[in-house]
Amino acid sequence: MRSTVRVAGLVTTGLQELDARLLKTHLVTGERLLGTDRVSSIVIGLDDTARTQEVGDALALRLRSASSEPLVLTDWRARAPFYGQVRALYSGVFWFLGGIVFVLVCLATSNTLLMSVMERVREFGTLLAIGTGRGQVALMVVLEALWLGVVGSARRRRAGRRARHRHQRRRHRDAAASRAASRGFPLAARRPPRRFRGQSWA
Repeated sequence: MRSTVRVAGLVTTGLQELDARLLKTHLVTGERLLGTDRVSSIVIGLDDTARTQEVGDALALRLRSASSEPLVLTDWRARAPFYGQVRALYSGVFWFLGGIVFVLVCLATSNTLLMSVMERVREFGTLLAIGTGRGQVALMVVLEALWLGVVGSARRRRAGRRARHRHQRRRHRDAAASRAASRGFPLAARRPPRRFRGQSWA
């Protein structure tokens, strides 16, 4: 028995392993292709992941009252432990690299300030000679360093925003080109063997 379906387009998740196995279809079409009316799991997507626990409790209450069969409700963290492991690994790497960068920035800043002070010994001596206090001289150096830090941070932040906007525009343009290039085409699929029946594909 042959079934004919039409592919409406291509979708990518950013993960090659998932893209190779992902099929998004209507439930009736999936049952017709698999030759079964059973569903092993249902995935519910949320717009706000912060409400995962709240929505999970509400769904569990409704499922217990609506179904007599034992149903298990798991959140996305339990179904994707690899995500937590990768996040912990990258967090450790980022903290380590961030610490190194912080130390390098502190050393570079202190070196710059030291050179600035050493080059302005005569200026500071003149200020002290006309009655300027040592605290005022130190405060002047600190305020200059803070001003340079604020200006440099603002410029770097503006440059980062521009780079991010360019990257986002490039991604949107590539996604639009990919959607325009994808065309539907007929697909002939045979009914799977019996050992695959009763399983659901996502």
